[in-house]
Amino acid sequence: MDKKVKVKYLIFFSLLLLVFVYSFFSPTSFLKVVFAADLPPVVNIQSPADTGYFVTTDVALTVSGTSSDDGVIQATRWTDSGSDWAGSTVVAPSDDWTFTTNLLDVGVNELVVRTRDTIGNIGSSSMTIIRLPADGGLLGYAWAETIGWVSFSSLNCDPDGNLTSNDGLPGCPVYPSDVTVPYFYQTKIDPTTGHLSGYAWSENVGWISFNYTNTGYASLNPPAIGVQPDGYTFNSNCNISGTCTSAANCLACYNSSEELGSTGDGRRAVYGWARVLSLGNDGWIKLQSQISDGGVDYGVEYNLNTYEFSGFGWSGGPLPPETTGIGWLSFNCINDSSCVGSGYKTLAFLNLPPSTSFVAGSPSAPPLSELPCGPGNGFEGACASDCEKYPLIDWEFNDPEGLPQSKYHLIIDELSGSGSYDSGEVPSSVTQLKLNSSHLTMKYNTTYEITLNTWDSIGQESGEIVYAFTTDKHKYPDANFEWFIDEGSEDEEVKFWNNSVYFINSSDDPSASGICHPGYPGPCSFNWVSSDADLVDESLATTTAKFRDSGSSREIILEATDGDTYMCASSTSLDINLRLPTWTETR
Repeated sequence: MDKKVKVKYLIFFSLLLLVFVYSFFSPTSFLKVVFAADLPPVVNIQSPADTGYFVTTDVALTVSGTSSDDGVIQATRWTDSGSDWAGSTVVAPSDDWTFTTNLLDVGVNELVVRTRDTIGNIGSSSMTIIRLPADGGLLGYAWAETIGWVSFSSLNCDPDGNLTSNDGLPGCPVYPSDVTVPYFYQTKIDPTTGHLSGYAWSENVGWISFNYTNTGYASLNPPAIGVQPDGYTFNSNCNISGTCTSAANCLACYNSSEELGSTGDGRRAVYGWARVLSLGNDGWIKLQSQISDGGVDYGVEYNLNTYEFSGFGWSGGPLPPETTGIGWLSFNCINDSSCVGSGYKTLAFLNLPPSTSFVAGSPSAPPLSELPCGPGNGFEGACASDCEKYPLIDWEFNDPEGLPQSKYHLIIDELSGSGSYDSGEVPSSVTQLKLNSSHLTMKYNTTYEITLNTWDSIGQESGEIVYAFTTDKHKYPDANFEWFIDEGSEDEEVKFWNNSVYFINSSDDPSASGICHPGYPGPCSFNWVSSDADLVDESLATTTAKFRDSGSSREIILEATDGDTYMCASSTSLDINLRLPTWTETR
């Protein structure tokens, strides 16, 4: 090969090798290796569950979750509403963390959890926490095209309640001009009566009142309120019918039990009026339409599941679209699909707690609840279901809004010993639990305490109720009896005698068959029962029966009661033949 050609090939392959090496190690190369340690930690907030936002009325909130990393976690930190970061150092590939924040402001709080690994990668997770006033106070804004924002609480712009408006938050009125602190104001709904009260504020038209009279704001000098256009025709729809009156300083009400839509939707209606005070009688805002409104359907409603108000109020002439007032007042951006742009809402915490009570058993009928059996309940209770030691715990769940029970937590403690049972929080609408030996080993003649808590379907708890009971002294009688023949005849005497076994103390200690225990405080007693036979001495240990008719399954029952008045029963059925023929001796 020509020498010049060889040099050309050498240069070509050298350049080709250089291009290959450069492309392999270049950061812009199509071939790139990512090591696991380069990935940020994965952070997962597990509790409270994130369903868009979490609502609470408490200043404190306990949060838990996990962080994991392919390398080693160095630390996990958290913050809420931009407060200082807090947390702990963890040197491990995973971190199960729990913390309590005590700095939640009223309103919206942004909770952020961050985890850093040992080479500096940071992973994070966040959720929105909304803290609402616990007294039924409204929070947030409504919107009207004519007057703009309507704020239902000064806490919207002053979430820490220190009467200093926070920068960038509208809704705090300053009055008069030489006063620099905002007035505190609030619109409220009493969860029990359903009555609305207080004030809302508009920067353009001023105070909006939910009171019949307007005392307490003398410096604002609001005009006297007049009679709303159709009086109190809405009053029968209130939470407590007929109670929203001028004497109660009430103009509007909420109905917590009237369900709108499908069961479980949580929708409840608001009725009545509010008033823009500066507009006089042109300032009335109607919160719910009526048939007399000519078929125009509108209204404000509250959702127990989301804590949000929605819908429209109307202020104008007798019928929309006459607009001598402020026109439509929207309580939620979902009304006009504007949530992406503005995202305004009106919220309140109105859910009343449910109540729970234990159901007591009845001595004269099969008990609804066996706490424990009790004298007289033996046949239905102890003899059939062992309730003398293992009771059926039965309770009633009642919710003011008609919401169902979502879970319960039941604890049984032996007061003088170590026996206990803790169900944990059980997701269930069932309102009873039959105890058995798998829950705990219960003893005779021992006192136990039941602690029960329940929750409604949106998480409001009833609070604990407690019931103490003592199990029966000992086992109930094993009722039994014997008889002379398996088959008798009509009108023939058949002898029956008691063969029951009795017990005296918590360790059973059975008697001999048919022998009443001598240690009882009283005598044993007997009651023979039959609808098919005539009995002789039916209250004695031995009886004689004459069956009136032939046939199969002729029944006789013995109720055996021991000296502590514990009773159990036993029964049997006999086949009775036709009457034996009579005969006469002749010679």
